[in-house]
Amino acid sequence: MRTYSIQHAVVLSLAPIVVVSLCQKADAQMRPPRFIHADAVWSGTVVIEHDVEILSAEVRVEPGTTIRFSGGRGAKGPVLRLSSSLFAGSERSRPSRLVLNGTPDRPIVVESAEAATPGAIVAAPGTTTVVNARHVIFRRLGPQMGEHTVEPALSVHPIAPEDDLWLTDCRFEDCGSVRAEFVGADAGCEIVRCTFARTRGPVAIRLMGLGTGIKVVQGNVADAAIEVACPQTVIGGNVLVGEMASIVVRKQAGAAVTVAGNYVHCTTDKDIGRYAAKCEAPDARLMDNVLAGGTYVIETTPRTAQRNVVIGAGHLEAELGVDKDGKRLPAISAMTHALMTNISPGAVISDNLLLGPAYVSVSVEQTAGFSMKDNYFDGWGVARQAVRFETTATGAAEVVFTGNTVVDFSQVPIVNEARGPGVNLQARGNTFVGFAGPVWKGFAGLRDGADDRRVASAAELNPPVAAGRGSPTTQAAADVDELLVTGRKTPAQVHRMWFEMYGKK
Repeated sequence: MRTYSIQHAVVLSLAPIVVVSLCQKADAQMRPPRFIHADAVWSGTVVIEHDVEILSAEVRVEPGTTIRFSGGRGAKGPVLRLSSSLFAGSERSRPSRLVLNGTPDRPIVVESAEAATPGAIVAAPGTTTVVNARHVIFRRLGPQMGEHTVEPALSVHPIAPEDDLWLTDCRFEDCGSVRAEFVGADAGCEIVRCTFARTRGPVAIRLMGLGTGIKVVQGNVADAAIEVACPQTVIGGNVLVGEMASIVVRKQAGAAVTVAGNYVHCTTDKDIGRYAAKCEAPDARLMDNVLAGGTYVIETTPRTAQRNVVIGAGHLEAELGVDKDGKRLPAISAMTHALMTNISPGAVISDNLLLGPAYVSVSVEQTAGFSMKDNYFDGWGVARQAVRFETTATGAAEVVFTGNTVVDFSQVPIVNEARGPGVNLQARGNTFVGFAGPVWKGFAGLRDGADDRRVASAAELNPPVAAGRGSPTTQAAADVDELLVTGRKTPAQVHRMWFEMYGKK
């Protein structure tokens, strides 16, 4: 198993590729055969009009080469497939390798012809394979299989310790997803500094399987989702902006998944249940991200949620359906329902900025205990409530709420609407800003915490805070999508802007 760090992973992905010396060089313009059994070098223009299968061989593609899928006319286009064949007298096959080694000034282009059904690059299940692509432009890959289904542009099934998927400084345009299912225990991947534009389908990168090798998804820019359903994965420093932009960690991922330092803006203007993050695996760690937009911003919250900036969206359009006569009712204006919801039992939610339009910043619908410490809630004058408890189960929720700052909500900010045993709330050391009326509602025996304090305005805080709705500094920190997508700012810089604005280090 590789044990290198993220930084090491990036360096190793740029290491030179060692290629066997006995290669069969292609002509400058060629049509490869259906089966490739011997190592080959491709250059010039390579036209693929039918399925081409690499069988336990290496194909190395030189800088400046164009590979064009042109034969597809039906539902499926031609496929460049990596497969294995057994050596004579051996129970094990040699890996099939596809090495696309472009350069910044001479990138490799892999594309489907304009009029052709899109092609794809596919590794056969159970095949030991290596796909290594650097400075490659992928265009129009991944066939449309139904109204809402797009096949992957690149699909692999790493199975052996030497199997890898390495994509560095590549660009995917009008493509389906990159999909990897990790079968072998030590097989891993790196997807680093790639761009996904006009992604066809809701997901740009999908990683899945039980393999415990290290997977690194770092520094990418995409307009669709990154979805992970495998362990040992680091998702860091990515910029996701678009209607389908989100980071999703499925329950099957289990342990050792870290989502850190990303910027995700779900730009949808529809109230249809979309979100910026969803961590179904309770042991995933969600840290130092900037997450914005959607019906929910964090639709499912893991046990560790620390130092995130979580921002709601106003002016979402909610459809009301049709009336009794079948006439469509006019849409109404809505806002984010909750910044955080579906909180995992035992969660520690600490040092987050929970900001902007929402019916409620944190919606609590489970009964197991958790804690909220040192968070900053700013409703910008439009959010209704900071925390609402709605559990209906038979057990009481043991909740610790300490050291939080709550500013500028339109209703009583901390509300207990739970039925049954309700909530055992330990509240102390919180600060409430700008509330003349009650700040707690529905908690038996609790009016204010014993050492809570109230101040009239955020300017009286130490350090003073000049954020809030309509503030020029707030607007400057929010309007950064283009700067991030074009690389003029990093997620870490934007994260720092928000924390400095709210006086948090």
